[in-house]
Amino acid sequence: MPSGMNTDVDNTCDIVVKRNSWSSKKRTRDGMRSDFTPAKKRASALLGKCHPNAEQNAVPQMTEKEDTVKEQYYSDNEDLFDGYDSIMDDSSFLAKLEDVEQNIEEHENSCLVQQTAKSIKHSCEDDLTDSVLTEAFHDASLREFPASQTVFQRDVSNIKIPTLGIVSTSTPDVKQSKQPAISTNTYIDSNKSAPKARRSMTDQLKRAMLENAASSNRISKTVLQKEAVMSEEINVAMQAIESVSMEGDLGPFFGLPSKVKDLILRLKGIQDLYEWQKACLSLDSVIQRRNLIYSLPTSGGKTLVAEILILKEILCRKKDAVLILPYVSLVQEKVRGLSSFGIELDFMVEEYAGSKGKFPPVKRRAKNSLYITTIEKGHSLVNSLIETHRLDNIGLVVVDELHMLGDGSRGAILEMTLAKVKYVCKGTQIIGMSATLGNVGDLQKFLSAENYTNDFRPVQLKEYVKLRDSIYEVNPKEEDGLTFSRLLSFKYSSAMQKVDPDHIIALVAEVIPQKSCLIFCATKKNCENVAGMICKYLNKDFLKHREAEKAALLAELKDSGSGCLCPVLQKTVPYGLAYHHSGLTSDERKLVEEAYSSGVLCLLTCTSTLAAGINLPACRVILRSPYVGADFLKRSQYKQMVGRAGRAGLDSVGESILILQDKDKDKVKNLVSAPMETCYSNLLHDGSRGLLSLILSLIGLNVTQTVEQVLGFMSGTLLSVQEVQVCQQKTLKELIQESTEILKQKGLIEASSYVPDKAILQITRLGRATFKGSIHLSYCDVLYKDLSKGLEGLLLNSFMHLVYLVTPYDMVSLCKPDWMIYFREFTKLSAAEQKIAAALGVPESFVARKAAGQSVRKCVDAVVVTRLYLALVLYSLLRETTLWNISDRFQLTRGFVQALLSSASAFCSCVLHFTEELEEFWAFKALLTELTRRLTYCVQAELIPLMEVAGVMEFRAKQLYNAGYKTLAHLANADPNVLVNSMENLYKKQANQIVASAKMGQPGAMKSSGALAPLALFSTLLFLALYAKTVIALFLAEDFESVSLDMNVHSVHKRVNERFLSVTIDASLVAEERFMYLLGSPKLRALAKALTPAFLRFGGTKQDFMKFNPQSEYLSSKSNSRKSVHYQGYSCDRFELPPLLEDKLKQEWALQTSLLHQEELQRKYKKVKFSEYAVDLLYSFANCSGLDLIFGLNALLRTPENTWDSQNAEVLTSYCESRHYVMSWELGNEPNSYEKKAGIRIDGHQLGQDFLRLRNILQESKLYHSSGLYGPDVGQPRERHKDILTEFLETAADAIDATTWHHYYVNGRDASLEDFLDPQVLDTLAVKTNEVLETVLSVSPMKKVWLGETSSAYGGGAMGLSDTFVAGFMWLDKLGLAAKMGLDVVMRQVLIGSGTYHLVDDNLDPLPPTYPETSWQDYWLSVLYKRLVGPEVLKAGVLSNSVPKRLLRVYLHCTNRNSSSYRQGAVTLFTLNLSKHQINISLPARISNSSIKAFVLQSAEPGEKGLYSRAIKLNGALLKMVDERTLPPLSGAEVPLGEPLKLPGLSFAFYILQQAHAAVC
Repeated sequence: MPSGMNTDVDNTCDIVVKRNSWSSKKRTRDGMRSDFTPAKKRASALLGKCHPNAEQNAVPQMTEKEDTVKEQYYSDNEDLFDGYDSIMDDSSFLAKLEDVEQNIEEHENSCLVQQTAKSIKHSCEDDLTDSVLTEAFHDASLREFPASQTVFQRDVSNIKIPTLGIVSTSTPDVKQSKQPAISTNTYIDSNKSAPKARRSMTDQLKRAMLENAASSNRISKTVLQKEAVMSEEINVAMQAIESVSMEGDLGPFFGLPSKVKDLILRLKGIQDLYEWQKACLSLDSVIQRRNLIYSLPTSGGKTLVAEILILKEILCRKKDAVLILPYVSLVQEKVRGLSSFGIELDFMVEEYAGSKGKFPPVKRRAKNSLYITTIEKGHSLVNSLIETHRLDNIGLVVVDELHMLGDGSRGAILEMTLAKVKYVCKGTQIIGMSATLGNVGDLQKFLSAENYTNDFRPVQLKEYVKLRDSIYEVNPKEEDGLTFSRLLSFKYSSAMQKVDPDHIIALVAEVIPQKSCLIFCATKKNCENVAGMICKYLNKDFLKHREAEKAALLAELKDSGSGCLCPVLQKTVPYGLAYHHSGLTSDERKLVEEAYSSGVLCLLTCTSTLAAGINLPACRVILRSPYVGADFLKRSQYKQMVGRAGRAGLDSVGESILILQDKDKDKVKNLVSAPMETCYSNLLHDGSRGLLSLILSLIGLNVTQTVEQVLGFMSGTLLSVQEVQVCQQKTLKELIQESTEILKQKGLIEASSYVPDKAILQITRLGRATFKGSIHLSYCDVLYKDLSKGLEGLLLNSFMHLVYLVTPYDMVSLCKPDWMIYFREFTKLSAAEQKIAAALGVPESFVARKAAGQSVRKCVDAVVVTRLYLALVLYSLLRETTLWNISDRFQLTRGFVQALLSSASAFCSCVLHFTEELEEFWAFKALLTELTRRLTYCVQAELIPLMEVAGVMEFRAKQLYNAGYKTLAHLANADPNVLVNSMENLYKKQANQIVASAKMGQPGAMKSSGALAPLALFSTLLFLALYAKTVIALFLAEDFESVSLDMNVHSVHKRVNERFLSVTIDASLVAEERFMYLLGSPKLRALAKALTPAFLRFGGTKQDFMKFNPQSEYLSSKSNSRKSVHYQGYSCDRFELPPLLEDKLKQEWALQTSLLHQEELQRKYKKVKFSEYAVDLLYSFANCSGLDLIFGLNALLRTPENTWDSQNAEVLTSYCESRHYVMSWELGNEPNSYEKKAGIRIDGHQLGQDFLRLRNILQESKLYHSSGLYGPDVGQPRERHKDILTEFLETAADAIDATTWHHYYVNGRDASLEDFLDPQVLDTLAVKTNEVLETVLSVSPMKKVWLGETSSAYGGGAMGLSDTFVAGFMWLDKLGLAAKMGLDVVMRQVLIGSGTYHLVDDNLDPLPPTYPETSWQDYWLSVLYKRLVGPEVLKAGVLSNSVPKRLLRVYLHCTNRNSSSYRQGAVTLFTLNLSKHQINISLPARISNSSIKAFVLQSAEPGEKGLYSRAIKLNGALLKMVDERTLPPLSGAEVPLGEPLKLPGLSFAFYILQQAHAAVC
């Protein structure tokens, strides 16, 4: 029933949509498949047609994902999908599907014969319903089917499937010729019945796409076995690491599981390590985790060693790692490359570059993280970890290109980062690597590191020098360092000789096009000229080499430029040539790099930055001249360039040729034989800016507080090691003192006293904002003034003012305004925008005079003028003008424009952090958050999700979007083969990396805050877009959302008590003892029996005001009644309540509850007495119902010394022992509130003494010497009484069997309907539970923790809410979350008693008076939970993003073995839908075909009104008792095989997955 159930939520709308329907056409479910269909379903469709007997035994590899609770915790898959829209919201796509459906030919006689394991044949019935199409959406432009869909349909029709088919996963794979990669293929069982046909193609493809978003990789048994081996090997490696042995190996693969070796083969194509790599990984310093510096020539394989060490840290030591790279492009490349490892080995790969990266990083519980970061972002990352005291989570820091320490301001930042790591967390290992290290000794001292050096290269490098027409080999043994090699034999015409006097054409013609070549040029312009010159004289045969692929590259280059194509590239690419420098856009660079790597391009002319960037090796490297710009080459630069020569696996020898002129001969001789340059500290670079920044951050992070401490820190820096060489005029101490004074003068720090070296240094607000925002000290005061001035007159109807405020100061020196362009663009501004410019100090008259070439008398700040010019460039970009148009309009290179945009995005993020630390700038937060996002991507909103995948630029994002991959979910679950076929010039390796990066989920840190920026233009556009998508979602997506689940059925996460769900009876029932007779009601006993096994706690506020009195005044006046209830053993019928007396007591109880409520409001509690007959009735009820009684004793019976007076308790226990009443005990209720309730204060230590006294009394009893004792039943943790539990446990932890505490979500007096549905309110349970668990763990780690009393709202419940349908959300979520967090027992307040949160109402009946034939949800929820849910807690989480994740709450247990629905390996999933829309839930692939029984609970009334209802439906049928003593059967409904679980809006459900094959169940 639930699969076809419709939500009853009333969603009304004024829009009327007309719908036409036409007759359905017979077709099988597999008649049409899209590339969004999960791989397993595509193959099963084909196999089902051809081979009905193939077998399917796949088990998907599950990853543990856990819902998180505290605000700083997030789910590991939340960064993957949060904030993106479902493809169901795409109206055009749905319209296309309907059009295709309309044109499908009828298949009158087609029939899909399904054969099950029992060989049962199903008839060929046409059960497809009519399709519908909204007339309002009939635009012809929507008729085209997505290209990827068409391609896939064509491929499917041509595929031939063998008898045993194989379904490939979307796991990236790299094929290797020497040894095949590990197969992750899965064999299909065609004996299984084929999935049932869908109702329509729209529904079919929707389902396919949704399941694709959730489909987990299918893997073979071999892979499963390897997973188990890997887990075992990790454990062995961890144990070995803890007791490091010098004699043996740490594990099968350098301390790592063998799967890592297999992955390196499969993903990198590396079959074995080089000998030097093995030696390096076996070093004592590596094994014993000492710091290490290792250096080898370029292309020697340094990076692989670092990656193995990183994996070892993450997998074996369970620590996070940081990889610092010098450039953004390298970070993106490495993120793409390692994402596949992260997916396979279950760790996160997080990008910190540009504006990406969250500070502090997300704190993850289930997974460790590898942070791949640039130098600047790495420093900010370390600062944030120090500030949050989490740096010890970092076990390893790896620095690539360690020689960057000597590179100006960037080197200073790198030195600061490493020095802080060394100083703050001495247990963190630091690994540095480089190809060009000179003074390794200094770096060793700085890092306290050992050194490993090797001159290994996988391909021999031969260095040559060309002088005139002769080539000389570099030979250090010769006197002049050169040995003649050969003469050039290429014949030059006189015209060629004039154009190419350096014989570049001759040198490249020897290798291209069969092999590759790089030409390094001195300038960007020279790169373009050389490429163009070579093309003029190349043979026309070059045009035919891979002609089609080069044409495709040109088309892609044109697409990336929005129809514009660089004329130089248009000319050179057909010959297989291109240039590569910063003047290209990032899209163009990426395309050129990919084409070169794949061999489409055979030659690149490039600048020196390519040598230090991504790895693009070549057979031959030519250095056009020994200059970079106007500067002569350094030895390190030269080695980096020539190091690109030689491609491992392709070339036997790599060649480098340096072209020089006679005038440079002597310099070049020194260049090729000179040692590496010395790497010096740069903390004093640019006027000691690095030192100033370092001191400021040290004080701001509280690492140091005095000048003396700063000096102590500085002793561990490279500057200290090189003090003699670097600090020639002043000592390091003098420099520190001088820098401290400068910071004081700037107002960034202040001193508490003026005693030299002893003054306590404190950071000011401005100082904190400066270092938190990573603002250059030269600009911090200027930025503060600019923001303050901007706040006075910020214009919010345009982005321009904000854009100016975040235009980077350091870009000003790189641009000189063109005054005519400046004036033209200025005049295009609105009057308000021109007014802003004038307020900034740039009036129109000034720009007009400069454009006219006239002198300007008035002094104008040149920095402001140029900065505004750059702001105009950015502002034009934000108005959705293409980068090419902007480049042309402002006469700037497109590379510069993009660099400006990237720099502005990063600076905007810095300014955002700056303003967050200064209260006066609070208004900027929302504005800058959105602006950062806009600047980061500067594309249409729909492309942003795709652009957040590492390395996907605008052009590729457009390609993906047009191919139908419109969200990260689609891309993450795409088949790389289909991607390759769907898009031109996309190669298998690139597709693998894209899919892997999407799976890893690398959303940028700067996500939209959810609040709309108060900018009129932006707000209007965004509102319209959101409104349009909402309409589409409601009318074209059939008003439902879809999600996918991740479920781990391989291990038990927690195990709770079999009496986990227990109940209480409030002690207020004994306030008038006659009401205890209500416990003799047969109906109440029947209701209670359905909740067994369970504890029954008798307690509550009233227990501390009651006293045991064996002679009841009520009964003493009625001797006949006394005889009727006198104890005569365990005969339950003797305590049954006569019907007439029951009716009378029910009527009186209504008045009693109002009196008790009044008492609660006034907090004036009357003391009561209860007799032995009340105890008899209570015990009889518990015993006859099958409940285990826990009796709460009065703790407010005190002696004059404020100790517990135990006399009354001893009388009671003696009586109970004489009756052989087996029970457990508690003492007191919420002792933290005693002072408020009774004017008595009892601290935790005294309370502990009271419990010790009670334990002694029980131990003296023969019956109760080993009975349970539970306490102290404190209220939920609050600041004013948080210590009482700690003190109690310190005193009496050994006296109790479990720690008990109480929890309520809200105050019943002011609770609202929204509170009951608010995920944040529900999550407060986890917050408070964490606090209690941490307290118990710190004092008594092995002690069980119980939720001894709990319900929705304290104070007796919330009137009109706690007793209605909506309360079920709080109750079921509490059961799920409490078990997930390891609470052993949860006691529901109350089964019967006063208030509105009882399970049984005032009539002792779960049949509310408003619906005399219906039931109340919390009781039936509890009964279903008892019947269906076992004590073994498993992990489950929401993967898909189309529903706000927290609106769907999911929990997973083993199925109760006593359930009639139980099968071996069955699991029970229970879910809550807090949204108003139906949610379709797709299960993991391996259990998606399991038989499922659904128990869906909905309100009996539709819409919001239903939330206030007291009636409930199970699978659409109103619940009611069969008779006074019989509950209904509560049967489940079968879910059609292969269908998703359909959970209506505002409902909850239990699902039993009978073939989940959970070994632990």
